[in-house]
Amino acid sequence: LPDNVRYVLLSHFGLFDALPLNRQYASFLFHTDLRPVREMLKGYQGPALVIHGRNDALVPIEAASEHRRLLPQSTLVEIEGVYHVSIEGDLQQQVIVDPNPALMAESGVSMLQIAGAISTGEYGSLDQLQSAVVGLKDMTPVTLGDIAEVTLGLPQSVGITRTNGKPSIVITVMKEAEANTVQVANAVLAEVERIEKSLSTDIDIVTVLDQSDYIEDSINDLTRDAITGCILAIIIVFLFLMAFRASLVTAVSIPLSILFGFLVMRGFGLTINILTLSAMAIAVGRVIDDSIVLLEVIYRRRQHGERFREAAINGAREVAVPIISATLATVAIFIPLAFVGGIMGELFIPFALTITFALLASLIVSLTVVPALSSFPVSSKAGLLDKETWYQRVYIRMLRWSLGHRMAILAIAVLIFLGSFTLIPVIGTTFLPDMGQKMLMVEIEGASELNHAGLESVATSVENVLDSRPEVANYQTTIGSSSSLIGGFMAMMGGGGVNKASITVILDPEANLEQETDELRQSLHGISADATITVSSMEAMASEIGFSGLNISVRGDNFEDIANVASKLALEIREVEGLADLQIGKPDISQEISITPDPEKIMNAGLTPEKMEQLQRELYLLMNGGTVASMKLNDQAYEVFVDDVTDDLTSLDVARDLRVGYPQSLRLGDIAAVDIVERPVNIQRINQKLTASITATITSKDVGAVNRSVHEKIDSLELPPGVEIAEGGVAREMTESFSSMYIAIGIAIVLAYIILVVSFRSFLNPFIIMTSLPLASIGALLGLLIAGRPVGVSALMGILMLVGIVLTNAIVLIALVEQLRKGGASSYDALVEAGRTRLRPILMTA
Repeated sequence: LPDNVRYVLLSHFGLFDALPLNRQYASFLFHTDLRPVREMLKGYQGPALVIHGRNDALVPIEAASEHRRLLPQSTLVEIEGVYHVSIEGDLQQQVIVDPNPALMAESGVSMLQIAGAISTGEYGSLDQLQSAVVGLKDMTPVTLGDIAEVTLGLPQSVGITRTNGKPSIVITVMKEAEANTVQVANAVLAEVERIEKSLSTDIDIVTVLDQSDYIEDSINDLTRDAITGCILAIIIVFLFLMAFRASLVTAVSIPLSILFGFLVMRGFGLTINILTLSAMAIAVGRVIDDSIVLLEVIYRRRQHGERFREAAINGAREVAVPIISATLATVAIFIPLAFVGGIMGELFIPFALTITFALLASLIVSLTVVPALSSFPVSSKAGLLDKETWYQRVYIRMLRWSLGHRMAILAIAVLIFLGSFTLIPVIGTTFLPDMGQKMLMVEIEGASELNHAGLESVATSVENVLDSRPEVANYQTTIGSSSSLIGGFMAMMGGGGVNKASITVILDPEANLEQETDELRQSLHGISADATITVSSMEAMASEIGFSGLNISVRGDNFEDIANVASKLALEIREVEGLADLQIGKPDISQEISITPDPEKIMNAGLTPEKMEQLQRELYLLMNGGTVASMKLNDQAYEVFVDDVTDDLTSLDVARDLRVGYPQSLRLGDIAAVDIVERPVNIQRINQKLTASITATITSKDVGAVNRSVHEKIDSLELPPGVEIAEGGVAREMTESFSSMYIAIGIAIVLAYIILVVSFRSFLNPFIIMTSLPLASIGALLGLLIAGRPVGVSALMGILMLVGIVLTNAIVLIALVEQLRKGGASSYDALVEAGRTRLRPILMTA
């Protein structure tokens, strides 16, 4: 190449290398956008070549000023926050030469002769290429068509993509880790809309999957729920106090507390997302508690004739310590959860911090803003001041009876508490709820003899079924291998390969995911005898990489042993209700011909160093195939790809008789060891042990019950020596995370108790307060039973918030009891009076 030819290499991981090919090598590293490349090429007007993507396609550049031609997707790459843009389905047909090894051996033609004849000749049609002479047999010319099949088609390593049944090019945009998903998605869609206006009318751009839609919908739903909670809380305050301006005071405290919480979140680098907004939505019910307690005390004092200033100061003095200790104790419950490891830790860190910031903000608002706003007029008619409300009369009557039958009340409480735990098997347990978009994956795995066209035909049949289903909004098909990042991810989960196709199906938001999965699975059953078709939800796809669902690994040192155990275990597990899409990933053994060059034999053949290098290239071509030339057909350039011969070799004699080298050729068997060997088609290792995996989707809401049933099946198996079974997926996550969470909750309770001991200067009263916390599970489990929800992460978050509310109620009650006892009242009278006085704020906060 001339010295003024420059290469710019865009690697698949976003780094640029610029290398002038003038023997004075210079290397530069750049970040992930194209601006540094444009700066580097500024003023450079010579010819250039750009290598990009995994296929190393060469794109000519006339001049550096045309920088937008560096990449076909460069306009999207340049958007701020975009990390990577991959293109799938930008297909270039090739002239494919598929040699027949038996005919090659019989004719004495080597792979080097085939490659040489193709690369040195000029051909304008496939017929001319087939007529190319590649050798002589008994002085008779041997043409390429005599020993190979020549076709125009797509490489086996390239994937075909279709969207909603039509040929398509799929563009996948990945954002940077720190970028705002919604902002990046909106910027990309705006640029796509601009580009679409310049396209011809017969080209449609379809957004198959947009993660920002789900995020925006979720945030809008949570925002709506938080606002609804605010309104309902204000209505409750109004109904209890029957004072409009008093209810407005609490209305001010909610947005102020949330605003302060968001400001602190900003300082800690937390963003508004599903987790933090969920925390805020839950916190709405708690941030108003401190304000309600203080407002109710000020309101009651003003009803008894105190002036605004006196009522505000005395009211704050009366409940300041209880609400401070209650808030700090609640915060103490959440802080240890930030140190829980695994997925639970990732969920709880932003959740716990958001709750903490909101609660501390609510404490400051209640102690400063609420007293200042409590100057509203209050009616203080003497006859109404000490009149008990109907709910006070009912409660006092129950309280007096309970204090007279303390042992019976304690026994009933303990029995109901213990009895509530019998609801857990009925309620069920789970880990994470389904929070993703309603999306399915149809995977097609063809038999080994099914070619590309046959696989495409099966995919078309599946697409026809999808077209007939009204619940299907969009679908995108990839046939064959994928070179995009998403395709690589699918390949990692078993969804990519030469004889595989995958169809991503996006359902309508109102569709029933489980029902649609089952019905589609039935509709596709038996649609093709040459391919296996599986339908999986997002949970099933996640279970294949161990994130959720059922994931079991059978480990050992012997292929046969672990394969047998995996097959037996899979048969047992199929009987467990609540499982679908059960798949076995075990090592498959295949027999294939192995060609190993023998250095000693090669040296004895007397090959020169140049011939040695030539031989290495030919052996590589023989075993792997490769592009050897290019040719024009109808004024369009096509690469000529010579396929390898190892897949078609079935006889050792044929393999050994293959000729290598030119013009002096040798038998392959004379310079290499040619044997039939058993090799695993796929190998998976965990902790250096061979592994077979069993994955399945858990369709039951009671994930814990399914895991227990599977565990029983595992325990009943007799394992051969050296074989072990390990559970992964959601079972492991539930076990590890829940264990860590129980430890964190235990630490949190101890911290809360210490805070209460310091606040009350007593060991007994905090202990009495803490005994009320377990009783909260009675209502919590009953609520989950009525709502039909299992015990999972989201339920535990709600229970933790409930613990904070119970703490607040117990603290403000016991604090007043202690004040009355110090004033000379008996324990009985203090309990009755404190119950009467604190009933209203406790009911309001609850």
